Amino acid sequence: MNDLAEIPRLARVSAELSVPAVLWPLAIVADAESMHYPDSGEAYRTLPGHAVLESLLPEVRLLACMFAAARHDWVQTPSPSRFTSPADWLAARMLVLQPSHVETTPEAWGIFEGALARVADFCGHHGLVRPVIVPVISGTRRPAGGPPMCLAWRPRPFAAPQVHGAVAHTLAVRAELAERLSTLRRAAGV
Repeated sequence: MNDLAEIPRLARVSAELSVPAVLWPLAIVADAESMHYPDSGEAYRTLPGHAVLESLLPEVRLLACMFAAARHDWVQTPSPSRFTSPADWLAARMLVLQPSHVETTPEAWGIFEGALARVADFCGHHGLVRPVIVPVISGTRRPAGGPPMCLAWRPRPFAAPQVHGAVAHTLAVRAELAERLSTLRRAAGV
């Protein structure tokens, strides 16, 4: 893995890659990974219109658990209390939602690299095209209190109709991704 001193150089190299004129934001609510389900719908009503709830995309959990299971020594080691790692979840989000850019921080650089390695291994093993995902280095932290988010960008928006609320938007995105989700489920053996 690269050390933290390499991040500025890698960010400059990444910036030189072909970048579309417009990137469309994608706020991925990591409510499945964190098991952060608000008691009321109020927290979800205040999300941005481009928010997607990973809890309504079970393929994200499926892939994250598959990545973790592939690493686990089932004979010698008992299962840990937390089976999946943040890199497992990030890789699963990358495969399902196909962003071209994903926000990361210098502290989370190892998670980003681990996620890219999982994506490359999965795509290589299953004959899928490996996506190019560029890191967006951010030094800011989001305020605590709301659901955890993963910020990403796509070269084109989801064609989901203008719907109100994260649940409706996620269901529309899920319908748009039906073929992709089917391909990932087949590759996962489900």
